Amino acid sequence: MNLEPEDAFRYEYRVEYSLLYGILRLPVSFRHKHNITTLWARVDADSECFGDAFSRRVMRAVVGFEDVVMASLRALAQNSSED
Repeated sequence: MNLEPEDAFRYEYRVEYSLLYGILRLPVSFRHKHNITTLWARVDADSECFGDAFSRRVMRAVVGFEDVVMASLRALAQNSSED
């Protein structure tokens, strides 16, 4: 099976982010029991939220989606904590 360069980025992975690192260390069952909410979002690598086609190609080759997703989550969390 030959993978084209574009296909190499069509995998799924899970990212957890919290302003409080300790929350990430809690078992999922404990989080459910104590109503610690979790948000699941699926983002397609070809989504326009990552910019135009050229920007997405550069991101795949240079930066990686992981860095962009983590930076976005960090910014959203910090903005919501300031309110």
